[in-house]
Amino acid sequence: MFALSLECILLRLRVVALGMLVSSSVLAAQESKSEAAAIVPAISESGAYAPIDAETMKARMRAGMSIYVEQTRMRLEVMADPELARLLAQFSRSYYEALIEAGFSPEEAMKLVVAVGIPKDR
Repeated sequence: MFALSLECILLRLRVVALGMLVSSSVLAAQESKSEAAAIVPAISESGAYAPIDAETMKARMRAGMSIYVEQTRMRLEVMADPELARLLAQFSRSYYEALIEAGFSPEEAMKLVVAVGIPKDR
C-alpha cells in the first residue's frame, strides 16, 4: 500500500514538474524567437542544405547553447524543490529497506540504491 502511494506521489510530482518545464520552455522560446530561429538550418531552393559561413555557425551554436543552459536551469530549479527532495529521500530509504527485507545485505542494498539514484522516466 505504501509503495503504491509513494509511486502515485512521485508520478504526480513528475507530471507537475513536466508541466512546469513545458510552460517554462514555451515562455523561453517565445522570449528568444530570434535565437531559436538561428538554429534552423539554411535550406537552398533545391532542398539541400546551403553552405553556412563560420559566423552564422557560431551564432547558431551560441543560440543553441543559450537554450540548453536555460532548459538546464529550469530543470535544476524544479529538482531543488525541498518537497521533491524529501520525497526522493523517502523513496531511497524505502527502497533500501525493501532490498534488505528481500534478503540483500546492507552493503548490497546500498550499492543498488546508489546505482538507481534518482528514479527517471525512461
